[in-house]
Amino acid sequence: MKTKHILAALALPMVFVACSDEQYESSRVNNPLGDRPVIGNVTFVDGNANTRAIDATDGSSKYTEGEQFGLALMDEVYDIDASAFTDRYTLKNAVWTNYPFTRDANGNWTSPASLVEGNYFTYMPFKNGKVTAARDGMKWVIDAEQKAYAEGSKEVTKYQAVKDNQIFFGYVPMEADATGATATELDMNLVAAHATPAFKITNMDASKSVEIRKISLENTTTASGDAILALAGELDVENGISSKEFKLNDETATAGSNIAAVFNVYNNATATEKEDAFHNNPLYTGSFLSSTADAANKISLRFPDVTLASNKSTAAYMVVPAITTANACEKLQVVIYTNKGTVTAPLKAGKYKWNFSRDAFETAGTTDTPVLTVALAQKGIDTTPEAANQGYKELAADESFASMKANDFSSIAISFTEEAIVVPTEMKIATTADLDDFLGYREVSQQVGTEASPVGLTGIITGDGVELSKDAYDILKKYPYVKLTVKAANAKSLTISKNITGTDALEVLTFGDNTSAIISEGATQVVSKDFNKGILNKGVLTIKDSEAPIAAITTDEIYNVGTLNIATALTATVHNGVPATAAYENAVSTAQMNINATVGTVDNYASVKVSGDAAITITALNNKALAKSENPDKVGSVEVDANVTVTSLVTEAKSTLTVNAGKSFITKGTNAGIITNNGQIEIAGGEFKNTGTVTNNYGIVCQSGGTFVNVAGMTVGENAIYTYISDNEDGEIVIEKRDAELRIGTEDKAGIITYVADDEQGDWSNNKFKVLSGDKFNKLIIQKSGTVDLSAVAAATTSIVLDVDATSTYSFPTGTGRQFTSMTVGKEGATSPYVIQIKGGTSADGVVVTESLTVNEKATMHITTGNQFTFKGVSITNNGTILVGGIFTTTVMEKPADAAEAAKYKEAGGSFKWYTPSIN
Repeated sequence: MKTKHILAALALPMVFVACSDEQYESSRVNNPLGDRPVIGNVTFVDGNANTRAIDATDGSSKYTEGEQFGLALMDEVYDIDASAFTDRYTLKNAVWTNYPFTRDANGNWTSPASLVEGNYFTYMPFKNGKVTAARDGMKWVIDAEQKAYAEGSKEVTKYQAVKDNQIFFGYVPMEADATGATATELDMNLVAAHATPAFKITNMDASKSVEIRKISLENTTTASGDAILALAGELDVENGISSKEFKLNDETATAGSNIAAVFNVYNNATATEKEDAFHNNPLYTGSFLSSTADAANKISLRFPDVTLASNKSTAAYMVVPAITTANACEKLQVVIYTNKGTVTAPLKAGKYKWNFSRDAFETAGTTDTPVLTVALAQKGIDTTPEAANQGYKELAADESFASMKANDFSSIAISFTEEAIVVPTEMKIATTADLDDFLGYREVSQQVGTEASPVGLTGIITGDGVELSKDAYDILKKYPYVKLTVKAANAKSLTISKNITGTDALEVLTFGDNTSAIISEGATQVVSKDFNKGILNKGVLTIKDSEAPIAAITTDEIYNVGTLNIATALTATVHNGVPATAAYENAVSTAQMNINATVGTVDNYASVKVSGDAAITITALNNKALAKSENPDKVGSVEVDANVTVTSLVTEAKSTLTVNAGKSFITKGTNAGIITNNGQIEIAGGEFKNTGTVTNNYGIVCQSGGTFVNVAGMTVGENAIYTYISDNEDGEIVIEKRDAELRIGTEDKAGIITYVADDEQGDWSNNKFKVLSGDKFNKLIIQKSGTVDLSAVAAATTSIVLDVDATSTYSFPTGTGRQFTSMTVGKEGATSPYVIQIKGGTSADGVVVTESLTVNEKATMHITTGNQFTFKGVSITNNGTILVGGIFTTTVMEKPADAAEAAKYKEAGGSFKWYTPSIN
């Protein structure tokens, strides 16, 4: 076994061990890695206590056992026979491997992966994802709400946020034949992506203690354009240091290894680039924050229960995106959240006093006693630092950081007295706890307003998942003159907690710009006043009228995945069963929408019931079905139990709509789903086109310019009274009850009208099919077996199906009444042989079929003695047997030439008269 030791930039020497692992070797099957030299297993050994790029000397920031980083091969073979490493491979938007390296207690980082030669991207922490189409994705995320303590602990852990959020990137070219390599030939450089400023908070009040709840780094305005903590599209990290070059996208080799450039190639690797799942990147391009936006105007560090007595301090590190934009740090401020209020300190060094007339801090004069002191320092920015400061340089008064990035080791020390604490009227709300504190300050200070002078508060929602908790709601109810308006710079929502006992949470709040409301699962809320914002309901929400007329219960959109009750006119678009516009695949089939008043547009993926005594209008009803979904059972279902007018109706395939008995449903539109009418459907003011299934069990009528066009399946149920439609040219109507009135507006567009006559229906008398007044069908399906008299079959019947699988005899009428366009003999799928006898005499060619004759498998069609059957079509589909005791005549079709086919036609005392072409 050959072993090779190679140094790395962050004191991570690599040991190459010449062995392999078949499991990881097999993961490269079908990958075009080319004929690369195999290196084998690799072990990294860290040897530096200060591994997390923070200025700690006590060893508490070291990597720990079990941590992992990932190693990903990200190039393609360019010329495997080239002598120089940089000419053999080229970096591409392609990712072939994703190997974990795990640290043991001794600082060894190992993996079972057997590596090949090439250019590797490294990142930490490792994100599990095999090189398959199902590879997981990862955002480069830091938390906008960090913690200065371990879970379950009540003690400050200075480096906890760093351990939870810090991310490293690296690049290492691995050359298998680099014998005698030195540290400058194969450097691996892990670079921290984020800045890690240290905060020290001191209570310099002479007598009063204060509880520190959290600190946050915020921009000074709320406009989204000023969210200067945003991450740029290209990662801004320091270059790695290596004499190795890499070839980028077939271009000439680039000297040195700029890790930012390598990262941006890696982070753009997608399946789309190569149309091959093996190129999928286990990481997503995206925000470096937990917010859905690519920017944040607030990043916080929450403390445990920390009470600072006079002249006592607490300290901890935070992780923030690297800030390199000129003068950006000057636009930041530090807000300290206490149990009494907030302290807002500018990110500029200096001593400050409070100006009551301006309601703001200003620089303290030499004779003033400061209530706030800000001390800023950075390490490494002074070439001749004072030894006592251990490499740090303190910034002068009114000076801010030029940048804040990894390895700047920024230090922010803030001291304040109680006079610096303010009870705010406006606050950025990133978490539920922020909102609790914001309202709680009012109760602590008893600044709760009066009827003549209410207190107006503005909470600016900056985070996701912010709830109005029961505690916050109770304060708003207890102090009715504290008026809270919530708004946001970007689209955000406020969730109404399920623990709130009152149902008026949406009414004690005012929703401002860019905000919407979420009713949490298990919560019950009512809206009975103007509410012009969007709502996502996961619980039970009732929109009802009040004593005063409601101008608008939202012109915005409502998404319902719980129970939504509409008891007053609603102009909004309601998406029932889905949590968001782009989340139709996540439809919740248990969602219920109850409509008792006029509404706007309803997109329904779940269940809707329309009920009430008054007439109801729905502007547009779109009954949805997720046929493209993995769960095809997710379909919309609508029950109409009121007199309803739907201006525009669209029902998708498999969705259902039922009109209850005694109710009218006036509409126009299209149906591709399933409609069951037990009341009256009126088509008015336009066209209704059916391409799905309609079952009419009472009445359908066209009026006021309405037209019903049937191009699919329609059933006239046994309880139907009338069915009046316009056009059935391309459709099929099945009649279940023959005395139900059926009218088709245009005679030449009657289409297929089918009647199924079985033992239960058909008005059989002495086994004779009885003609009823108004009978009109062009497809007659006979399911009655035995000896059956069909002599009364009307001439309007153009197609007949003898749909039985038992021996039977059918007698047809004489004359033209026994001529059919098509005939099917026998039931499909029969398992035992049976005989169907056809009788019709011999006059007028006997029983005549003009176009299509089908004999199903197991069936024997028997033309008995004294009867004739005439076929005028081109060919017969004979899957059974045709047996002739009388005469079987063809006028176009010749005797089958194939012996096997001809054997299906048998004489039993009768004869076949096949058509014989004339010979000229």
